[in-house]
Amino acid sequence: MGVHVQILRSTRITQRGQTRTIYPGDSVEVSRAIALQWEAEGIARPWRAIALTAEETANVRFFAGNEAAAERLRQFVSAVARVDVRDELPALAQADVIDSERVVWFDGTTPLDVARLASGLEVIFTWDAAAPLDDYRVLAADVGSEEDRQATAELGIDLRCPVYAPGLLFLRWREGRELIDLLSEEMVSGGDRRLAFLRAYWRSTVRLCPLPATWSGAKV
Repeated sequence: MGVHVQILRSTRITQRGQTRTIYPGDSVEVSRAIALQWEAEGIARPWRAIALTAEETANVRFFAGNEAAAERLRQFVSAVARVDVRDELPALAQADVIDSERVVWFDGTTPLDVARLASGLEVIFTWDAAAPLDDYRVLAADVGSEEDRQATAELGIDLRCPVYAPGLLFLRWREGRELIDLLSEEMVSGGDRRLAFLRAYWRSTVRLCPLPATWSGAKV
């Protein structure tokens, strides 16, 4: 069964052996894979939200930072997927996820769609964790208090590096749990969450894949 999408940018499409140009405002039926690709590239948007299948969300646990974020997550995951609410990311350290291989955290501060969810879950088949960069124009030297930046630099972190936006985080739980435990420690004294996340990552052995800053809503 295909997916009906509305075209946002002119593009070429081949159907039944014929290639034609479709224009903004046109409606066309395409495969689910093409619909996801076009949505991610801004070429089209589905008339109805595309959701991950039960197979794609098997052994995945979803956590949201609030009820509004949880409702947004539920739009894009299968009806059988479990979505729980936690006040903050470090609270996952106490979460019972023994039955799950992968974990997704979303607090509502970043854009979200099914293409991002599908891609992020795919990434952590190889990596231990994945999170989007905050903004290509923002460095660790630009955020937090002087005390916060000093604590970060004392670990040997060059403050000329970009920071992450941990409002969206994908974890392979067994390997990535260490990152959450260390973040919980780093957040005890408060401060900028992006620097705390950077310090936790620096102290860990987790292999973290940086996702594009556009995933966090940055303009490029």
